[in-house]
Amino acid sequence: MRITDILVDRATGLLRIQTDEKHEGWCPDVPPEAAEPLVERFSSMLCDQDPIDRERLWSTATDIDKRYSAPLRGYVDVALWDLAAKNVGLPLYRYISGFRNRIPACNRGVEELDGEPVVQEARRAQRDGFPAYKITCDLSVERLLWLIPEVRQWVGEDFCLILEGNQSFTLRDAITVGRCLDAANGFLFERVRPAGDFSGIRQVASAIDTPVAIDVSTLTEAAQTFALEAADSLRTSISAGVGITDALKMARCAEAFGAHIHLAGQGIAAGFAHAHLLGAIRNAPFFEAEENGIVPCCTNIRNPLHVENGHLTLPGGPGLGIELE
Repeated sequence: MRITDILVDRATGLLRIQTDEKHEGWCPDVPPEAAEPLVERFSSMLCDQDPIDRERLWSTATDIDKRYSAPLRGYVDVALWDLAAKNVGLPLYRYISGFRNRIPACNRGVEELDGEPVVQEARRAQRDGFPAYKITCDLSVERLLWLIPEVRQWVGEDFCLILEGNQSFTLRDAITVGRCLDAANGFLFERVRPAGDFSGIRQVASAIDTPVAIDVSTLTEAAQTFALEAADSLRTSISAGVGITDALKMARCAEAFGAHIHLAGQGIAAGFAHAHLLGAIRNAPFFEAEENGIVPCCTNIRNPLHVENGHLTLPGGPGLGIELE
């Protein structure tokens, strides 16, 4: 099998990697402004190559992306994984290393909410079957010190409570908020300090009991996290610059240290890439969703992901399992 063409439909955002056989690799949700640069950047690299040689193609695409300010290889990487799994007739999560087909979901809170509406949203998430809720609102330290125990009081102890910080806490404030999470039996503290502040994040992680996650986008950053004992777990997202290959390498790195990796948001490919990676690994606790129901996606996908009773069931079709109108 050889790649014959790479196309992006501007109207739908669908990346198509075509071959000389019947299968195509897809990645939806490519932004219109990225369509032409993506084709120009990777077309000559991909054409006439065997798409199963993903590791080599990923390495070459990574080198190409380094020449540009905005990376795009993540879309290509997702489409190559989709193509490889379709070629053998397996759902992608099983092609990678099948672990589960139903993923617990964390209800990501609305950032604009404050105070009592956050408490009500957390209670609704619990009633809807979610095993976890993430506080995302950008509040003062004083407000968080009231809100965190208030949420815990209403949802009880058997419910995972996550706080996503704003990356602008001082060390003192981050530790203060972290200790409040400790008292509330917090599950995770994210974005405690600016990305790359390994020293500061390490100080926070050492001072509190709640596990701390650090944002990473490369395998090197993941390895540094554990070499420096800077955090308890990793946080990343499959994006324009982080493909499934990148995220899988980081997940395996975390697993080697007995640590979690957390996938933030739904990622690219309408959530399908995150969903299948979560189905293939055991050390990522949740799929992140805004609420029960349809995961937002482009209109030409006939079978969007659906969160029901706080859980996501993976599609069973080959590859990403996407069905197009």
